[in-house]
Amino acid sequence: IIVPMGNYEYSKETTDRFLNLYRQLETIRDNDQSLYSYYKRKYYEKFEEYRQIRNYLSHEEYAGGYPVAVSSAVNEDLQAILIKMGKTCYEVSTKDVKAFKETDLILNAYYSFANHGVTYIPVIDGKKRVKGVITAGKLLQIASKSKAGLEGKTVGEFDSYFGIENHTKRFLFLPKDEPMATAESEFSKIEDGKRLGLIIVTEHGEKDEAMLGVISIYDVVKEDNRR
Repeated sequence: IIVPMGNYEYSKETTDRFLNLYRQLETIRDNDQSLYSYYKRKYYEKFEEYRQIRNYLSHEEYAGGYPVAVSSAVNEDLQAILIKMGKTCYEVSTKDVKAFKETDLILNAYYSFANHGVTYIPVIDGKKRVKGVITAGKLLQIASKSKAGLEGKTVGEFDSYFGIENHTKRFLFLPKDEPMATAESEFSKIEDGKRLGLIIVTEHGEKDEAMLGVISIYDVVKEDNRR
């Protein structure tokens, strides 16, 4: 029997689906405790609700069937969480990244910030390895200290400003298969007085590997708002 209520259903099929989804959640718990714990903290009330429903269905009997039917709305929410738990850094990263090489003109970086509203622009070499990060703040420092003007000068002439270690923000390298939960967690941390500015995604999370994509706090917020 399928009982529609509004846009949702309550039936044996929706209940079977809930139990299947919950088993997937248990598998994640058994295989990756840290990942499970992160999302349990984030969705504590929902996880408690799922646990109680599952326990009730498992321990109560009613004429050989389920004592209650689970709403398809519950299934949609649980499935959305499972999808988020399975996403990797590479999947949610921005791949079409604006970047400059050391041979590019520094004025072009100014134009990019002025015209496109970007926050960070990686500096890469010929193999797409990140050698530094351009920020609006560093560009303002350069403009205020350069007496000879910037016409004709290249990004590489100011590499001391753009070095990853020379910023008030942190820049982190993560492997492409790292769970998105790690990236999300890192943006909430302050280490050595620095908040995370940008995550650079590479094959194995090594600095000497090609950049595959980047993750900003805006990517995290966008992904978190996705159902």
